[in-house]
Amino acid sequence: QQQSLEVDALIRRCAETDDKLKAQAAAEKTVSDFVALERALEEQRGLREMERQEAAKAADVASDTIDHLKRLLRTADSERDQMASRLSALQQRQEAATQALTDRMANKMHA
Repeated sequence: QQQSLEVDALIRRCAETDDKLKAQAAAEKTVSDFVALERALEEQRGLREMERQEAAKAADVASDTIDHLKRLLRTADSERDQMASRLSALQQRQEAATQALTDRMANKMHA
């Protein structure tokens, strides 16, 4: 009888130990899962930061391109204005030359 009680107590202790080991293994698995999840989140944050940096670089490039195009437009406007000024001067010279020629021809006809 005493031996039977000791065997039963030993079986209960083994079962309790087994339950404790299973609970510990489950806890370790949970911790491991949380660590893996935390790593994945950190990786996502890193990827997002890289994407943010790439977007910022793209925005900088776009801004630089816009500034460059504005400078080109200002240069083109300035060149257009210079050409218009030269054309106007040439037209005035042509008109003056035409008037001078007309005046000479009129003078020759009267002479």
